Amino acid sequence: VIGMVIGTVSRWRASVALSILSFQGFITKGFEDSPACPCINSTEILILATDEYGCVKTDPPSEVCYPPNFGALECGFWDTEYTPECFADNDDRPEYCSAQFCYVSQDNCLRPSTESVFYKNLTSAIHYSYATCGYLDTYVVSTTTLFHSTLRTSFPNGQAYWKYTVDGVRDGVTIELQEGLSEYFALNYDETPILNRSLAQYPESTFTACVHSVAINETDLCISAFWITEERTKMTSFANSYAVDIFHIYVFAEDGSLSFYDIMKRPFLPFSVNLWLLICLALIVVPAVILTLEQDELPWSISATIRKISSTDCDHVGSPDFAAVTPSSEKGAHRHEDQSSDQLDEELSLTNVPPSSLVERHHPRKPKSAGVSLRAFAKLLSHDTSQQYAAVFYDSFLMFCQLQPLQANSDVGRMAHLSFALFVLVVTASYTANLAAFLTNSSQDTQFSNLEDVLKASSGHICAHAAIFETLHGLYPDLEGRLLDTGDVELFDAMDLGWCVAVICAVDHAEEQYHTTKEHCNKVAVGDILTYVYVSFPVREEIEHDISGFITNFTESGALGNSVITHRNTFWGDHMCDSHSSDEEQLGVAEMAGIFVLLALGLGFALL
Repeated sequence: VIGMVIGTVSRWRASVALSILSFQGFITKGFEDSPACPCINSTEILILATDEYGCVKTDPPSEVCYPPNFGALECGFWDTEYTPECFADNDDRPEYCSAQFCYVSQDNCLRPSTESVFYKNLTSAIHYSYATCGYLDTYVVSTTTLFHSTLRTSFPNGQAYWKYTVDGVRDGVTIELQEGLSEYFALNYDETPILNRSLAQYPESTFTACVHSVAINETDLCISAFWITEERTKMTSFANSYAVDIFHIYVFAEDGSLSFYDIMKRPFLPFSVNLWLLICLALIVVPAVILTLEQDELPWSISATIRKISSTDCDHVGSPDFAAVTPSSEKGAHRHEDQSSDQLDEELSLTNVPPSSLVERHHPRKPKSAGVSLRAFAKLLSHDTSQQYAAVFYDSFLMFCQLQPLQANSDVGRMAHLSFALFVLVVTASYTANLAAFLTNSSQDTQFSNLEDVLKASSGHICAHAAIFETLHGLYPDLEGRLLDTGDVELFDAMDLGWCVAVICAVDHAEEQYHTTKEHCNKVAVGDILTYVYVSFPVREEIEHDISGFITNFTESGALGNSVITHRNTFWGDHMCDSHSSDEEQLGVAEMAGIFVLLALGLGFALL
């Protein structure tokens, strides 16, 4: 009787709550179940587990009387009507209260379903599905909890993302995650060693052995930075990733000593040989073009020489008209013919008569034709104009070096000068941008530039951790038979021992070595990123949701990022390798010696 009264009161409260929810728009007509996972008549199963009052027995016992037709035949808001947690106000109600579900047959359901552990003394298992009704299953996430439980935890030998302090206490990013879990869920930890049977099966890696211990339910959680690899995910579940390890190939750097040839070529490295040849060609052609364009505007001695070339092509020189303007005596005429062009220019200048007028007085200048200009251009490099060309070339080179601008005297000349100025601007800016990279990377010189170079140039082994062998083989088939696992020996130490010509390791691992000792400063990364692997904890499937949710919150709150920065500064300390310590490196004498040698050679030739 008491049970019937409680059930009646509970149903009355549920009806009131259902009416309120309907009014607020939370309750709608139940969705049709999916044909791929139809609802079943679960009454036939539940009625066999009812008590004397007709209520289905639950575990733990409930104050509400659940009828045998609960969740049967159709999708509905069953929890809203019967579950006490769903009678509360909207803000306090679990998310699953506003979701529809029904019981289904696991053998006839192609949608996600979960076995119910809510009932007691069932003769056969019963499964429920939110998915067949168009909802997500938040009931498992809401009801499966770690609060006030005790977890068995294990640690592999490698100290990844954590270390022992001077007091022998563990500290690091993964330890802070473990402590955060303990505080959030009020957990207790029972540290469990990795079983010998797991270590015997995976002797090459205590990390993989720890994953195996989780898989056979000998421990609940492994604490460290575990790479989520295909082999390991086949064993057990992993919580959400909290980090990513990026992998490069590391090789020996050259000793840094430079030959005289290396010193000389370093200032020219920013540009290729072909580009330097084009620049030199431009420096040769541009002065000749400018000299041709400005033949009427340049100082008269140059103009006279150009007109002399043009008039020779037009059969003007030696004509009676030209002789008429020269001294009248035959001896004088021969004297002028014997004089050099410079002496003639000097004498003509004393008469204050422009040379162009002497020619034009009897032979008015014809308009310049393309043929005359091209013939004049072709003879600009003759002996008569070598000095003028050298002067313009000198000015052009000074402009190229940004020492002084060229002086233009005509519109066409200014156009040529502007074009050359743009050329100079682009070339010098490009050179400056690339020069620093070539000069500051002298310490990074290696005989290899990428993984392919290593594989082609050497038949030696490439060291890496066995856990990523499968990943590397899948990405780079040529590595088959070339990879070597170093076991407990550090990868960089294995290079020094001569075990391998290169190593493939995570960037954080290499940076830790650079901060620890100077012995490994001679190893540098070359080429692009080879691969990346996500990092997390291996956990039992039953607690994966809760731990993943905590890691997500820990990451989004910024606590994880702060922890990484703090512990990197604490554990790593100062960078031991100067060549890796700063993004802005000073240039040394060796890097700039080449340009000083060229300057000395130029000054030496000038003095000679």
